[in-house]
Amino acid sequence: MEIKLRSRFQKYAVPAIAGVIAIVASLFAVFTQASIPGLQSVLVANRNIAEGETLTPEEFQTLSLGIGSLSRNYLETLPKDLKAARSISQGELLAKSLVASETEQLIPIRLNNLAPFSKAITVGDRVDIWATEQSQTQKTAPEPVAYNALVTAIEVNNSMTQTSNNLELRITNDYLESLLAANDGNYKLSVILRETLADIP
Repeated sequence: MEIKLRSRFQKYAVPAIAGVIAIVASLFAVFTQASIPGLQSVLVANRNIAEGETLTPEEFQTLSLGIGSLSRNYLETLPKDLKAARSISQGELLAKSLVASETEQLIPIRLNNLAPFSKAITVGDRVDIWATEQSQTQKTAPEPVAYNALVTAIEVNNSMTQTSNNLELRITNDYLESLLAANDGNYKLSVILRETLADIP
């Protein structure tokens, strides 16, 4: 009699355990599926875009990525009248922090015959301009006359007698007066790179 009871227990226990395992596996699958973030549409740059350029839809493609709640940090569509707040690399997702309004207009200005500046400075970089008064009677400390200027062109002309360094910049209106005064006065202008993570080798 005891042997029959044990066999009957084994007969019903195995299916019951298999059923429990199947239920647990189904619940795990449902939970796993629910935890996978849904696909979100984001814009990706088709080419390298320089800081200050006006952005157009043709420069981006739309990709569907499973980034979940992180999608709130990126643009799904491109509004009008936006420009690049900094340089954007080809293949980079278009984060909201990378764009700025076109309403902030930068003023173009050219500086000729500058003292040699760092070769690390290239078009698209941001630089600060410092001015040192050329006084023969007393030494003066350099002072900043423009911050965060955008480099748009660099010219280095070598001749048999001298080398001239010319720079084209775009600055905000806040620094126009101070930079013009230093450029037209008896000042030596120095160009200092505002280094970013992209500039660090």
